[in-house]
Amino acid sequence: MTGSLEAVAGRVAAVLLEIGAVAFTPDAPVTFRSGLRSPVYIDNRRLPFWPARGPPSLTASGK
Repeated sequence: MTGSLEAVAGRVAAVLLEIGAVAFTPDAPVTFRSGLRSPVYIDNRRLPFWPARGPPSLTASGK
């Protein structure tokens, strides 16, 4: 596997932000099924609609 974990994490974060999958709602936190509340929501369901961006960002090689 090539690429560091930090590099992969950076690519994943950049893609999620680019496709609008990250929502910041500090005034209205999301409540998860576990009961945990968070001001950040990541909608991973958006990735299949961006096939050119999703899979490369989720591989260590970035190719």
